[in-house]
Amino acid sequence: DDPNSFCNDFKLSLRDVLSWAKFVADVYLKSKTVDKFSSYVHGASLMHLDGLGLGTGVSAHDAAATRNKAKEFLLRQISEQGAVDVVGFQDELKGIEESMVSTSDCFGVNPFTIPTGDEKIPASLGFNLTAPTTGLNLRRVLRGMQISKPILLEGSPGVGK
Repeated sequence: DDPNSFCNDFKLSLRDVLSWAKFVADVYLKSKTVDKFSSYVHGASLMHLDGLGLGTGVSAHDAAATRNKAKEFLLRQISEQGAVDVVGFQDELKGIEESMVSTSDCFGVNPFTIPTGDEKIPASLGFNLTAPTTGLNLRRVLRGMQISKPILLEGSPGVGK
C-alpha cells in the first residue's frame, strides 16, 4: 500500500519458505495439541514475523504495524479454510497465565510445550513467567523449541536472555 514501506523490497527466499514448511510439517505431525492452522500461522511468526525490525533500522512502530498486517492476512487465510481461533498468535500476551502448563512430564505455554527432565521443578521459581515481556519471550522460545534448530537470543547484556 505504502510506496515508501520498508517491506517493498522484502522477498521470501526458497530457504525461508522451506523452513516455514518444515516447521508446519514437524509441529503438526509430531504434536497432539497443535492443529494445521496453528502450525501454519505460528510457523510464519517464528520464521518471518518475530524478527521484523531487528537490526534493520526499522522503527518499532513500523515493524509492529507490518507484523499486525501480516497476522491479519494470515488469519484471513485460515478463516477461509475453516479455522476459528489460534491460541497465542494475534495477541501473544493474551491468556499467558491461563495457558501455562506444568506437569510431571511437560512444561510450556499452550499450544507449545517441552518435555521436562528428571529434576523436580521448584514450586516457587522466584520470578514471574507471566510478566508481559517474559511471557512473550517464553512463548516465542517455546515455539522455536518445537523444531531441531538452534535459537539465537539477541539483546543487550544484562537484559535477561
